[in-house]
Amino acid sequence: MMLLQSRTGTRMPHVAYRGGGLAVNDTVAGHVDVMIGSAALLAPHVAGGSLRAIAQFGPARLPALAQVQTAAEAGFLGWRPRPGGASLAPAGTPAPLVARMNAALRDSLSEERIRRQMEETQQARLVLSDPPALQAFLERQVATWGAVVRENAIRPD
Repeated sequence: MMLLQSRTGTRMPHVAYRGGGLAVNDTVAGHVDVMIGSAALLAPHVAGGSLRAIAQFGPARLPALAQVQTAAEAGFLGWRPRPGGASLAPAGTPAPLVARMNAALRDSLSEERIRRQMEETQQARLVLSDPPALQAFLERQVATWGAVVRENAIRPD
C-alpha cells in the first residue's frame, strides 16, 4: 500500500494487520476503505459480492478475477510488485543437494495436476526457476521493499 501511495501521489492512513484474514474482515465490515491482498484470499469475497476488486497487480489477469483489470490496464504503467514464494535451504547447504532439491521441486510442480491445483486454489502463477534466478529475484525484492521501508520510516512495533 505504501508503494502504491508513493507511485500515485496519494495518502491514506496505514493500518497494520497481523494477517490478511483480519484485514479482509475489517474491509468487508467497512472499517477500512481499501486493502491489498492475495488473489487467493480476496477472490472468494469478490465472487460473493462482499468486496469490489479495483485492479490486479500481476502481469496478466488471473482466471478467478478475469473481469478485473490489471494495474497496467488501469494506467499504472511500470507497476508490478511481484509477490512470491520460494523454497530456501540453510546457508552452506551443499550445491549438489540444492540442485537435487530444485530439480525435484521443478518436476513436482510441473505435473499438470499439481500446477492446475496451485493455479486454481492459490491463484498462483508458478515460476519455476533455478537458484541464481531466485537470488536475483530476491535481490530485486530487497531493493524495492527496502526503499519503501526507508522512505516511509517504517519500524517494527
